[in-house]
Amino acid sequence: MRENVADLGDWRQFACNDPAEAGPLLDWCKELGECASQQDLARQAGLSASSLERFGAGKGGRGGRRTLERVLRTVPLPLWLPGVTMLPTLRVARSLWHPARPIQDTADREARQAAMELVARTGVVAFLAKHGPDSPGPDTGAHLHPADARVLFALLKALTGLSLRDLAAGTGVCHETLRLYAAGQSRVATPELPGLVEGMGGSVWLVQAVMLPAVRTVRWVAEHPRRDTLLAGWEDALLQAAAAVRLDPVWYVAGELLVAAERGPGDRLWRLLENHSAAARVSLVKRRSDLHRWELVERLCRESEAAATVSARVALRLALLALRAARCTRGEGLFDALLEGYAWMHVANAWRAGGQPSRAEQEFARGLALWKAGEGAGGDRLPTWRVLDLEGSLLRDLRHFPEAIDRLDTAQALAPRTAWARILIKKATVLDQQLEPEASLAVLQEAALWLDERREPHLAFLWNSLVGVNHCHLGHYEVAAAVLPRAQALASGLGKPIDHLRLDWLRGRIEAGLGHEAEALAVLTAVQSAFHELRMAYDFALVSLELGEVLLRQGRYEAVQALALEMEWIFERQRIPQEAEKALRLFRQAAEGRSATPELAGQVLRFLYKAQHNPEARFAA
Repeated sequence: MRENVADLGDWRQFACNDPAEAGPLLDWCKELGECASQQDLARQAGLSASSLERFGAGKGGRGGRRTLERVLRTVPLPLWLPGVTMLPTLRVARSLWHPARPIQDTADREARQAAMELVARTGVVAFLAKHGPDSPGPDTGAHLHPADARVLFALLKALTGLSLRDLAAGTGVCHETLRLYAAGQSRVATPELPGLVEGMGGSVWLVQAVMLPAVRTVRWVAEHPRRDTLLAGWEDALLQAAAAVRLDPVWYVAGELLVAAERGPGDRLWRLLENHSAAARVSLVKRRSDLHRWELVERLCRESEAAATVSARVALRLALLALRAARCTRGEGLFDALLEGYAWMHVANAWRAGGQPSRAEQEFARGLALWKAGEGAGGDRLPTWRVLDLEGSLLRDLRHFPEAIDRLDTAQALAPRTAWARILIKKATVLDQQLEPEASLAVLQEAALWLDERREPHLAFLWNSLVGVNHCHLGHYEVAAAVLPRAQALASGLGKPIDHLRLDWLRGRIEAGLGHEAEALAVLTAVQSAFHELRMAYDFALVSLELGEVLLRQGRYEAVQALALEMEWIFERQRIPQEAEKALRLFRQAAEGRSATPELAGQVLRFLYKAQHNPEARFAA
């Protein structure tokens, strides 16, 4: 993205003297132009068959550029497209085709970086072709477009160096079916593609995330009536295009697939376990040696982390299964320690989600020691940023806020941009718990740039609810009221009762802040009753103080006295920080003596919010 637009579109940079590039490029043009053969393409382009053959063999020489220009005009394609999309796609595909070898050395990393830049660049071109003036529009669906199938199979043949008959033998698909696919005469269902690519010995992620999007984009450009000037205004449209690419599920998934390049086997292995009971999964992992792979461990850890937002028990089962799989996956020395440590840290995360931070701290320390013992042995296989992200969550729950912020900042620096929203929302949560609403809102504003509501509705819910809570802390009740409906809609889709309860609490605070006292009392009373049933003492105390503040503004001292009596169970059966208990007792005594004021209720309430995550805070009456 850093190059000058003219340089990006200058096809003359590419001499095409490499047959591994020139040949497939001609095949791409031939199939897109629906030419029966290279001879047919030469005839339509007004070229001799021998000149085209020389070009395809990388022997075009000085006349190669003119040959390419004639071919591009025939298809038709703009002269800038090979330099922007087509040749980079061929180079990336050649570098990263084989899936067996993990990406570790410098050349591999450079190829991965080139792939990610290509996805971004291709995505911008696709945006311009799909959404620009006179655009033919997208046509993705459950099946490959016939032209895309023809081009893709031509490129796959070039990458593998195999004939269709050999490819048929490797994929288990009959030769005639494959021939019809390659000719665009039979529809290829998109879900069939991974199996075909695996049978060819290639990387599924590479085809899905890099090659197929590029093939589609080139066709969209070819169909565009203003293809030659499509890049005009590239720089002006870049920000808008980049935002659209990030929100377009096709390109968002492409980015995810690139980041998870080596995880394809893990997804397949997880599917073997997914529909079994917890006990059956354990049995399968113990018995089946084909499940003893690091990819399954990593996949189970991801499943555990996702489950932790819904059920800590399920998350723990999945993390322990990952630990069992890690212990069965032996043979790589230091990497074995790294893998087991990674699983232990997800066990710790499940304990943390279950409200047991001390147990989580012990298990995380065990996992971190193993991780450090094997540090450097995993290459890019296990993401370091996830370890830092998990540690940040644990430190937050242990109330070590500065350390939590430090780990999350480091995690963001190492993480792919697809993970930035979740990391930033965690950071905003830490700042919210420190009662720093302005700082929390600033981080949430940054997180909004990377948040995809369709992919991660739970994160979108957290974002909206945190915005509402922080604006309530600042007294911006109108702003909080504006985000509440979206948070409520997202909570309905998630199906977690506690989320609805906390949003009702937020609604009660907003109503009280806006002076709608009758509505506030009705909502807060219902929330208080729910917290009592759930035996959530601290939340009950906070809601009770908010109720008391409204009642005191109305001069209803008898109701406040009754409220004080309802708080008795907090002191008798629940453990709360000593200073918080001191503040609550002061309010209760004042309520019983009819000397409580709205100001006192507000003072105690603000202290309880502060002391909730900072037990060292001191209350000054």
